[in-house]
Amino acid sequence: MTTATVLAAELARSRLNATIGELTQLLYRSAYSTLMRESRDCSISLLSDRGEALVDRPGPFHGSSYNYLVKRVLERYDDLAPGDVFMTNHPYDAGIPHTPDLAVVVPAFVGDTLVGFSASIAHKSDFGGSVIGSASMDATQLYQEGLLLPLTRVARGSAEAELDPGVMGIIAANVRTPDLFFGDMRAQLGVTRVGAARLSALAERTGVEVLRGCFAMLLDQGERALRDVIAGWPDGEATVTGFLDSDGIRLDTPVKIAVTVRIAGDSVEFDLTGSDDQTLGPVNMTKMYADSAVFYAVISCAAPDFGFSDSVRRVVTIKRRPGSLFDPNTLAPVGAATSMQHRLVDLCFEALGMLVPGAGSAHSGGSGGTVGIEWASAEQRGRSFQYEVLGTAMGAVHDSDGVSGVTAYYTNLGITPVEVLESQYPVRINRFELITDSAGAGRYRGGLSYRREYEALAPASVRRRSERGRFPARGVAGGHDGSLATVSIRRSDGTVERLPVAGRYELHPHDLLTIEGSGAGGYGDPRERPADVVLADVRAGAVSVQAAAAEYGVVIDERIELDEAGTRLARQEARR
Repeated sequence: MTTATVLAAELARSRLNATIGELTQLLYRSAYSTLMRESRDCSISLLSDRGEALVDRPGPFHGSSYNYLVKRVLERYDDLAPGDVFMTNHPYDAGIPHTPDLAVVVPAFVGDTLVGFSASIAHKSDFGGSVIGSASMDATQLYQEGLLLPLTRVARGSAEAELDPGVMGIIAANVRTPDLFFGDMRAQLGVTRVGAARLSALAERTGVEVLRGCFAMLLDQGERALRDVIAGWPDGEATVTGFLDSDGIRLDTPVKIAVTVRIAGDSVEFDLTGSDDQTLGPVNMTKMYADSAVFYAVISCAAPDFGFSDSVRRVVTIKRRPGSLFDPNTLAPVGAATSMQHRLVDLCFEALGMLVPGAGSAHSGGSGGTVGIEWASAEQRGRSFQYEVLGTAMGAVHDSDGVSGVTAYYTNLGITPVEVLESQYPVRINRFELITDSAGAGRYRGGLSYRREYEALAPASVRRRSERGRFPARGVAGGHDGSLATVSIRRSDGTVERLPVAGRYELHPHDLLTIEGSGAGGYGDPRERPADVVLADVRAGAVSVQAAAAEYGVVIDERIELDEAGTRLARQEARR
């Protein structure tokens, strides 16, 4: 390997990372909907001519899907040409996480030579199906979750070719918000085409064969980086089990997830075969989507600075059982798979932490869920649809507190600003705050979650996908669990209704809908947290005076000062 070859590979990596970063921002800024523009539920990736993701920044939950998606293009079409555009939203046919996600693939050429692919995945506010927003907790079949568009070539002939009017007409006839859909879709298409043009330009600059050699080297480097770290981990096996509240249909039946991790030499295996059979409700995960959760956990523990690439597939193997949660049959609904995904990451981290000193973390607050509100508004002459993605909190780790009020794990999703919602929909956000004592106590405290209160200014129907209403974020190494999620409605007459954290709720004008996310777990014995740090938590509103005493053994007086003598006594009593 010559110095010139290494330099060329590093130059290619730098340019690819910079280009993906630029395209990602362009994707946000070009979008029409708050879901893409504010929540940023979208991503773009550049891949090799064999469909391999090469560098980091694949975006929210989509990293593993790109490999399968582009390889399906290569398998099905042997006549790829400049100007081709492919689209799909099919979870089983093309590896898309769930039906509201539209994937766009554009091959990149130098002359007639294929040099790679530009691909994007972006969540649409509606893609048809039995309910507005497409994904709900009520679906029992994939067909109920939206129009299914198999992998389809929708344009060819030139970089500006118009999309197939027949396919676009079918989509238009099935989506409830066509203006939003096609505005977002055309933004996504334009950015993906720009990505292909940038990849072609890079190949022309370096030479096609040189660039292919660089791509191979990047994947080899990623493999070596992972193997070098894993080889230093102790060999061993660990099994952990967790539960999801329900599948959305059988509300009294928890869903079991079992993860066994086996480390041997410089490779690692994740065995998911002990998990439940596929569910009637929509919390199943396709194989491609489950891969993302497992790969993320390994990369985060082994080589977080290196980032994601498909080289991880050479090092990590995943076992699953056909007909189970993580290898469901083709018609099984998957619309709420994000809830399952966060729980799977939690368990992967916990299992790795049992084997590898300093690895893993306490459980996160979970996905935070989605809020879809269909408004009846006279001012808007019809119905409008508000769709949000909410965050929760990150679990504590062996040397740091968890992060509060964020979307957990490998996602760039953001919470839609209050001002945007109030300017576009008949709603008033009365409260949006972090919740005192929602974090699991520990030597390192978990992250706090949020409280968001909506005042309806028009009649509305709310659909919420969420979890952690029954099973809190687990603390580890002696850390305490986080708080549970809750949903309630205070009616205009003053009565209060406690509701399941996932489901459908009806609002009337001036009803108050309050949603609380779940807090994250703590790490280590709370009584080992320095008393002055607990005092700072109390002053910041993260921990109450009562919880400081009960969970941390730290006594705070009425002046919000540390009672050192009382604290020493309380902690001595706790140790005894």
